Amino acid sequence: MQFNRVLDTDHAPHTVAVRMSRSGIKLIAEAVRAGEPDLLAGNEPATFFLKDLTGAVLIEIAPQVAWTHAALFALVDSAAIIEQVKQSGGADAYVGNVWIGGTEV
Repeated sequence: MQFNRVLDTDHAPHTVAVRMSRSGIKLIAEAVRAGEPDLLAGNEPATFFLKDLTGAVLIEIAPQVAWTHAALFALVDSAAIIEQVKQSGGADAYVGNVWIGGTEV
Protein backbone atom coordinates (compact mmCIF):
# COMPACT_ATOMS: atom_id res chain seq x y z
CA MET A 1 0.00 0.00 0.00
CA GLN A 2 1.26 3.48 -0.81
CA PHE A 3 -0.08 6.86 0.23
CA ASN A 4 1.29 10.38 0.24
CA ARG A 5 2.09 12.33 3.38
CA VAL A 6 3.34 15.87 3.95
CA LEU A 7 6.32 15.94 6.30
CA ASP A 8 7.11 19.16 8.14
CA THR A 9 10.85 19.05 8.74
CA ASP A 10 13.42 21.65 9.76
CA HIS A 11 13.40 22.60 6.09
CA ALA A 12 10.43 23.31 3.86
CA PRO A 13 7.66 20.72 4.14
CA HIS A 14 7.69 18.10 1.40
CA THR A 15 5.45 15.28 0.29
CA VAL A 16 6.81 11.76 0.29
CA ALA A 17 5.49 8.44 -0.87
CA VAL A 18 4.85 6.32 2.20
CA ARG A 19 4.92 2.58 1.53
CA MET A 20 3.50 0.31 4.22
CA SER A 21 5.17 -3.10 4.43
CA ARG A 22 3.94 -6.31 6.06
CA SER A 23 6.55 -5.74 8.78
CA GLY A 24 4.84 -2.47 9.73
CA ILE A 25 7.77 -0.37 8.58
CA LYS A 26 6.67 2.59 6.50
CA LEU A 27 9.36 3.73 4.06
CA ILE A 28 9.46 7.46 3.30
CA ALA A 29 12.68 7.68 1.27
CA GLU A 30 11.10 8.27 -2.15
CA ALA A 31 9.97 11.83 -2.94
CA VAL A 32 6.68 12.42 -4.72
CA ARG A 33 7.19 15.79 -6.44
CA ALA A 34 10.03 17.01 -8.63
CA GLY A 35 12.62 18.96 -6.67
CA GLU A 36 11.92 17.22 -3.37
CA PRO A 37 14.70 15.21 -1.73
CA ASP A 38 15.03 11.51 -2.37
CA LEU A 39 16.52 10.14 0.86
CA LEU A 40 18.12 7.23 -0.99
CA ALA A 41 19.98 9.44 -3.51
CA GLY A 42 23.70 9.24 -2.84
CA ASN A 43 23.22 6.47 -0.29
CA GLU A 44 22.55 3.59 -2.67
CA PRO A 45 25.78 1.71 -1.80
CA ALA A 46 25.39 2.22 1.98
CA THR A 47 24.63 -0.56 4.45
CA PHE A 48 21.01 -1.10 5.51
CA PHE A 49 20.40 -1.08 9.26
CA LEU A 50 17.30 -2.18 11.12
CA LYS A 51 17.33 -0.72 14.62
CA ASP A 52 14.96 -1.26 17.51
CA LEU A 53 13.21 1.76 19.00
CA THR A 54 16.09 2.32 21.44
CA GLY A 55 18.59 2.49 18.56
CA ALA A 56 20.18 -0.95 18.99
CA VAL A 57 21.10 -2.57 15.68
CA LEU A 58 19.00 -5.66 14.96
CA ILE A 59 20.08 -6.37 11.39
CA GLU A 60 22.89 -5.02 9.20
CA ILE A 61 22.91 -5.79 5.47
CA ALA A 62 25.50 -4.56 2.98
CA PRO A 63 24.03 -4.40 -0.53
CA GLN A 64 25.36 -6.70 -3.24
CA VAL A 65 24.33 -4.03 -5.76
CA ALA A 66 23.19 -0.47 -5.12
CA TRP A 67 19.90 -0.20 -3.22
CA THR A 68 16.77 0.84 -5.07
CA HIS A 69 13.48 1.85 -3.52
CA ALA A 70 11.95 -1.42 -4.74
CA ALA A 71 14.77 -3.51 -3.27
CA LEU A 72 14.50 -1.77 0.11
CA PHE A 73 10.74 -2.27 0.16
CA ALA A 74 11.17 -5.97 -0.64
CA LEU A 75 13.70 -6.21 2.19
CA VAL A 76 11.48 -4.61 4.85
CA ASP A 77 8.60 -6.75 3.57
CA SER A 78 10.63 -9.97 4.03
CA ALA A 79 9.99 -12.68 6.61
CA ALA A 80 13.28 -11.98 8.43
CA ILE A 81 12.45 -8.30 8.93
CA ILE A 82 8.83 -9.08 9.87
CA GLU A 83 10.09 -11.41 12.63
CA GLN A 84 12.66 -8.92 13.95
CA VAL A 85 10.10 -6.10 14.08
CA LYS A 86 7.61 -8.38 15.81
CA GLN A 87 10.17 -9.45 18.43
CA SER A 88 11.37 -5.90 19.11
CA GLY A 89 7.93 -4.27 19.14
CA GLY A 90 8.88 -1.73 16.49
CA ALA A 91 11.86 -0.61 14.47
CA ASP A 92 13.50 2.08 12.36
CA ALA A 93 15.18 1.56 8.98
CA TYR A 94 18.36 3.31 7.87
CA VAL A 95 20.56 3.30 4.82
CA GLY A 96 23.94 4.35 6.12
CA ASN A 97 23.14 7.02 8.68
CA VAL A 98 20.02 8.25 6.85
CA TRP A 99 16.68 7.34 8.43
CA ILE A 100 14.35 6.07 5.69
CA GLY A 101 11.34 4.97 7.72
CA GLY A 102 10.01 3.02 10.64
CA THR A 103 7.03 1.60 12.41
CA GLU A 104 6.31 4.84 14.25
CA VAL A 105 5.77 7.01 11.15
